[in-house]
Amino acid sequence: MNAWPRGVDLLFATGGSGGHIYPALAVARAARAHGLQVAFLGQAGGMEARLVPEAGHPFLGVAAGKWDRQRPDPRQAFRAAEAAALIMASPPAAWSSMKVAPRPTASETAPAAVLGMS
Repeated sequence: MNAWPRGVDLLFATGGSGGHIYPALAVARAARAHGLQVAFLGQAGGMEARLVPEAGHPFLGVAAGKWDRQRPDPRQAFRAAEAAALIMASPPAAWSSMKVAPRPTASETAPAAVLGMS
Protein backbone atom coordinates (compact mmCIF):
# COMPACT_ATOMS: atom_id res chain seq x y z
CA MET A 1 0.00 0.00 0.00
CA ASN A 2 1.09 3.52 -0.62
CA ALA A 3 2.31 5.77 2.18
CA TRP A 4 -0.37 8.16 3.41
CA PRO A 5 0.23 11.61 1.88
CA ARG A 6 0.22 14.95 3.64
CA GLY A 7 -2.01 17.74 2.37
CA VAL A 8 -4.80 15.67 0.80
CA ASP A 9 -7.12 17.88 -1.23
CA LEU A 10 -9.80 15.29 -1.97
CA LEU A 11 -10.57 12.19 0.12
CA PHE A 12 -12.78 9.55 -1.50
CA ALA A 13 -14.91 7.37 0.77
CA THR A 14 -16.04 4.49 -1.38
CA GLY A 15 -16.29 0.76 -1.70
CA GLY A 16 -18.59 -2.18 -1.78
CA SER A 17 -18.78 -2.74 -5.52
CA GLY A 18 -17.18 -1.80 -8.79
CA GLY A 19 -20.17 0.44 -9.46
CA HIS A 20 -18.92 2.68 -6.67
CA ILE A 21 -15.18 2.21 -6.96
CA TYR A 22 -14.58 2.63 -10.70
CA PRO A 23 -16.42 5.99 -10.96
CA ALA A 24 -14.43 7.23 -7.94
CA LEU A 25 -11.20 6.15 -9.63
CA ALA A 26 -12.19 8.04 -12.79
CA VAL A 27 -12.93 11.22 -10.82
CA ALA A 28 -9.66 10.79 -8.89
CA ARG A 29 -7.73 10.50 -12.15
CA ALA A 30 -9.28 13.75 -13.39
CA ALA A 31 -8.61 15.48 -10.06
CA ARG A 32 -4.95 14.44 -10.15
CA ALA A 33 -4.69 15.71 -13.72
CA HIS A 34 -5.72 19.11 -12.32
CA GLY A 35 -3.02 18.97 -9.67
CA LEU A 36 -5.09 17.83 -6.70
CA GLN A 37 -3.73 15.40 -4.11
CA VAL A 38 -6.21 12.53 -3.69
CA ALA A 39 -6.54 9.60 -1.29
CA PHE A 40 -9.09 6.88 -0.61
CA LEU A 41 -10.77 5.50 2.49
CA GLY A 42 -12.46 2.11 2.24
CA GLN A 43 -12.93 -1.34 3.67
CA ALA A 44 -9.78 -3.21 4.55
CA GLY A 45 -10.05 -6.44 2.60
CA GLY A 46 -12.70 -5.08 0.23
CA MET A 47 -12.14 -4.91 -3.52
CA GLU A 48 -11.17 -1.23 -3.14
CA ALA A 49 -8.17 -2.32 -1.03
CA ARG A 50 -6.78 -3.91 -4.21
CA LEU A 51 -8.09 -1.62 -6.96
CA VAL A 52 -7.16 1.74 -5.44
CA PRO A 53 -3.43 1.01 -4.86
CA GLU A 54 -3.27 -0.66 -8.29
CA ALA A 55 -4.47 2.66 -9.74
CA GLY A 56 -1.66 4.43 -7.88
CA HIS A 57 -3.67 6.17 -5.17
CA PRO A 58 -3.06 6.11 -1.41
CA PHE A 59 -5.56 3.86 0.37
CA LEU A 60 -6.52 3.77 4.02
CA GLY A 61 -8.36 0.58 4.95
CA VAL A 62 -10.75 0.51 7.88
CA ALA A 63 -12.77 -2.26 9.50
CA ALA A 64 -16.22 -2.23 7.91
CA GLY A 65 -19.04 -4.60 7.14
CA LYS A 66 -21.72 -5.17 4.57
CA TRP A 67 -25.21 -3.74 4.91
CA ASP A 68 -27.60 -6.71 4.89
CA ARG A 69 -30.35 -5.61 2.51
CA GLN A 70 -32.02 -9.02 2.46
CA ARG A 71 -32.66 -8.98 6.21
CA PRO A 72 -32.64 -5.33 7.31
CA ASP A 73 -31.87 -4.80 10.96
CA PRO A 74 -32.23 -1.33 12.53
CA ARG A 75 -29.24 -2.11 14.73
CA GLN A 76 -27.03 -1.81 11.62
CA ALA A 77 -27.87 1.89 11.40
CA PHE A 78 -27.13 2.37 15.10
CA ARG A 79 -23.77 0.60 14.77
CA ALA A 80 -22.88 2.77 11.77
CA ALA A 81 -23.86 5.93 13.66
CA GLU A 82 -21.83 4.85 16.68
CA ALA A 83 -18.80 4.25 14.46
CA ALA A 84 -19.19 7.66 12.82
CA ALA A 85 -19.52 9.33 16.23
CA LEU A 86 -16.35 7.59 17.38
CA ILE A 87 -14.44 8.84 14.35
CA MET A 88 -15.77 12.39 14.76
CA ALA A 89 -15.15 12.53 18.52
CA SER A 90 -11.78 10.85 18.73
CA PRO A 91 -10.01 10.15 15.43
CA PRO A 92 -6.81 8.69 16.94
CA ALA A 93 -8.83 6.09 18.87
CA ALA A 94 -10.86 5.16 15.82
CA TRP A 95 -7.74 4.86 13.70
CA SER A 96 -6.48 1.94 15.76
CA SER A 97 -8.55 -0.31 13.47
CA MET A 98 -6.87 0.90 10.28
CA LYS A 99 -4.85 -1.62 8.39
CA VAL A 100 -2.09 0.46 6.81
CA ALA A 101 1.28 1.61 8.04
CA PRO A 102 2.44 4.18 8.79
CA ARG A 103 -0.77 5.34 10.40
CA PRO A 104 -1.68 8.97 9.74
CA THR A 105 -2.15 11.57 12.41
CA ALA A 106 -5.21 13.82 12.59
CA SER A 107 -3.40 16.77 11.03
CA GLU A 108 -2.25 14.63 8.11
CA THR A 109 -5.74 13.43 7.22
CA ALA A 110 -7.61 16.73 7.17
CA PRO A 111 -8.68 16.86 3.49
CA ALA A 112 -10.05 19.96 1.86
CA ALA A 113 -13.10 17.93 0.71
CA VAL A 114 -14.54 14.44 1.11
CA LEU A 115 -16.45 12.76 -1.69
CA GLY A 116 -18.57 9.72 -0.87
CA MET A 117 -19.40 7.43 -3.79
CA SER A 118 -22.40 5.30 -2.85
